[in-house]
Amino acid sequence: MNNKTITAQERKNRSIAILQAQKVPYIEHLPFRYETEEVTPRDKKEVIERAVCSFASIMCALSISEGEYSEEDRVYAEDFLSEKYNVLELLTPMEQQVIAGTISEAGAINAVWKYEAVWALLWALGIVEELSLPSEICDCDLVMGTMRRFKGLDDFMANTTLRPLEEILQ
Repeated sequence: MNNKTITAQERKNRSIAILQAQKVPYIEHLPFRYETEEVTPRDKKEVIERAVCSFASIMCALSISEGEYSEEDRVYAEDFLSEKYNVLELLTPMEQQVIAGTISEAGAINAVWKYEAVWALLWALGIVEELSLPSEICDCDLVMGTMRRFKGLDDFMANTTLRPLEEILQ
């Protein structure tokens, strides 16, 4: 991708063209989002931390939704978050409920859908090569394999490259 700054209107026009090509309905009058210079990008560490927190809550939510979440699972998740990545304090309130095992079954099922958010974060980190149309579930095995592959935050930082802001905004 080149380094030319694309305006918010150009991004909106491109998105509408994609929706039209796929015959997806859209609302023409919705405003476009921010110009590139108005965006405050997250740094690579923040993106990794968000991916790790989301991943851990997804794993716990899967167990909860299957009725198989145990104290051992909770301790493992907390150790993964605190010992391996030092991000336990970065969990969202919903993620805290999931890890604690206090979320409802319906809440756990909804939390599992964060896989798609993790997929986008891994794309931003250069692990997922392409974000295709969301017509299928993301490659959950790739997500799990990625999280197992890294030894911790430093290893994750050293072996990923955050995509340029212009590419992320596309």
